[in-house]
Amino acid sequence: MMELMWKDSVITRNLSSYGAKTLREEGSMNEIQEVVTIKANGEDEEEIKESVSNAEGSSKKKTPREYYLSEDYEVYFVEYIGDIKSSIDKIPYADIYSTGEFYGFLFVENGRLMEVLEAVPEIVNTQRGFPFTLSEINVSNNLNNSIPLDIQPTTLQGQGVIVGIISTGIDYLNPRFTNTDGSTRIVGIWDETLNDGVPPDTFVRGTEFSSEEINEALKLESVGGDPYTIVKHKDEVGHGTAIAGVIGGRNLGEEDSFVSVVPKCEFAIVKLQEAKENTLKADGIKRGDKKIYQDTDISAGIRYLRMLQGNLKRPMVVYVALGSNSGGHGGETVIERYIDFVSQRRDFAIICNTGNQGNADGHASGTFEGSGDRKDVSIGVAKGQGNLLFSIYISKPDKITIGITSPNGESVEPLTIPTRNGEVFYAILESNNLIVKYSEESQSGGIQRVDVLIENAVEGTWNISLKAEVITNGRYDLWLLQKELLEKEQRFLNPDEEITLMTPSTAQSSLTTSYYNQKDDSIIPESGKGFTKYGLIKPSIAAGTEGILTLGLNNDLILASGAAMAGALITGAAAMIYQWGVIEKNDINIYPPKLRSYIISATLREEEGIYPNPSWGYGRFNFNKLLNNLSQVTQKNKKRNIYHDLRKKAKKETFEESYENNLYTNIPAEVYNRLMK
Repeated sequence: MMELMWKDSVITRNLSSYGAKTLREEGSMNEIQEVVTIKANGEDEEEIKESVSNAEGSSKKKTPREYYLSEDYEVYFVEYIGDIKSSIDKIPYADIYSTGEFYGFLFVENGRLMEVLEAVPEIVNTQRGFPFTLSEINVSNNLNNSIPLDIQPTTLQGQGVIVGIISTGIDYLNPRFTNTDGSTRIVGIWDETLNDGVPPDTFVRGTEFSSEEINEALKLESVGGDPYTIVKHKDEVGHGTAIAGVIGGRNLGEEDSFVSVVPKCEFAIVKLQEAKENTLKADGIKRGDKKIYQDTDISAGIRYLRMLQGNLKRPMVVYVALGSNSGGHGGETVIERYIDFVSQRRDFAIICNTGNQGNADGHASGTFEGSGDRKDVSIGVAKGQGNLLFSIYISKPDKITIGITSPNGESVEPLTIPTRNGEVFYAILESNNLIVKYSEESQSGGIQRVDVLIENAVEGTWNISLKAEVITNGRYDLWLLQKELLEKEQRFLNPDEEITLMTPSTAQSSLTTSYYNQKDDSIIPESGKGFTKYGLIKPSIAAGTEGILTLGLNNDLILASGAAMAGALITGAAAMIYQWGVIEKNDINIYPPKLRSYIISATLREEEGIYPNPSWGYGRFNFNKLLNNLSQVTQKNKKRNIYHDLRKKAKKETFEESYENNLYTNIPAEVYNRLMK
């Protein structure tokens, strides 16, 4: 057993108390060891303070765009109260860009988050940069295997409704995203990756393209010109285009068999910027050819679409087509709380899918019986895996210690857990560097998160020993990164198959769907399962996603399956409801809970099944049942209106009502007519 040197930790903390950088920027333990050696050799503490002070004094505030683009600064999405700007202005190595609604983007020089959190009590909730990946789409070019969407003829085709998509952009040149006159159906595009144009109003980066600019680009293309000289935006990946296709791609004529859910909707598009390198480095992630995004850019995309909906004053349904395995899976992350906040507005809803981690063995959980109880969690690591990151979640005031044993039998126990929000501790086990980070989500009931990164983890079984010190609640949960971010297979050997749905699908106000194979009505094994950590019913429903015909790049048709398609189908269904309710005035007060009720009412269930359940929610969503339900409500409304008109007419024939000089009178019509003669 290896014994940790407590002196190292004390020195690191002492240095951090007056601003020296103790976090590593280059991923090497040598820097920390050098700091420890210098301090142990008796270097004057005042000299260190002076050098730190000089460095801070030379630091100058940057523009928000410079912070976003700089790899020297970390970006956090935070929740705050009070006058945060006054506190941040006193700190030369940090800044805040506020959205004006208790949320903002915190920019911090690499490795100095803990100092900021200690100096700025106005920050009540901080979300460390979570890595997000695109919702899965499995593509096939064998169009003969397509399964047509089972939607009966309907006039609910999305007229008047805007569909927002947060993904990789859209192929705006595809004629299926235009009207019959060739004009675009896209009301706006915010491309976060382009910084040479004009950003949206109140935003500091990216480039916004209006429908007028898109129409100019389309006209230029029609005469053989280069449309990208006007609208530079492209979807190089095809993810956003495929999603938009199944939601609202237009049929091009009698000989065309293409069908989408709401072909007359309009679109608002956010193309996400890929995650910064310092965000990936913090989790030991190697980018390679992976498409990885971060929460700050996703939340900015939500804010843009919310602003657009407020300006246009039309119903909007937003599909967040990404997910992360990071977070407590209970709706407590800042991005999920932000989704709940913006969803308080009428006619604005956010759709998520559960993701594809259902059979990835990426979740483990258990319950401590009391103080002194010990639980062991084993993780299998494949050869050549690289780094191993796992996150432990417990609730305050519970306290635990952690021990780690390598496949070779060497161990470190107990591993010191930092106690201050944002604090980091370092250790060495054999040839592996261990980095332990502590954070709190104080506005979500006192959730404590401990991230443990093992660099260059060797092949075999790693054992994590959890020992209860102080126990009140007793529950603990561990999650690995989503499988898309792992070099090779990595899994818990005794996994918990539930609570495998991804962030932000556990937000309280999001409408979340799982997915199944409609060929045999079986749940897809990869489909994320609920419920949330606190028992909130997620998913609400399941959508059939096998063999859906949609759009690829370069006007190609493809077959798509997977989690991304599930959310796309439900987004289209929500657009139908908004048209029926808001545009056609059958129900003008549709908030997310009511929208969810309409969707749930359109489910099919097995007679012997128990609903809701963690795989299916309330059942299989069915478009035709939804349309029939809405039709029945419309007929009831008509009967109610006819009855109301008849009563009003009868009352008018029997009584005469009038207002005169603020006096209300209601007298029999016969008496009124006699008096007026």
